[in-house]
Amino acid sequence: MYADREFATGDTIVAFEEHNLKYLIPVSPNERTKMWVKRNVDMERGIIRVKQEWVIHSPVRGDASNEKVTTTLIVVPGELSE
Repeated sequence: MYADREFATGDTIVAFEEHNLKYLIPVSPNERTKMWVKRNVDMERGIIRVKQEWVIHSPVRGDASNEKVTTTLIVVPGELSE
């Protein structure tokens, strides 16, 4: 399943995993993500990097639980723009 980056929350990931769905969700390049990418990815050489156990929290809105989940972060070389 491909979902828009607005679905990159802990609650959504929990729901996908409860239904045994495989998913791909782009993550907004926040400061934490940008810092990890700058330290761990050689964009010029075009090497894909994988980080297991990447922690995501749900934003606290409405009925969101602020659930903490772990998933796999896959970084594909490209520009680090917003």
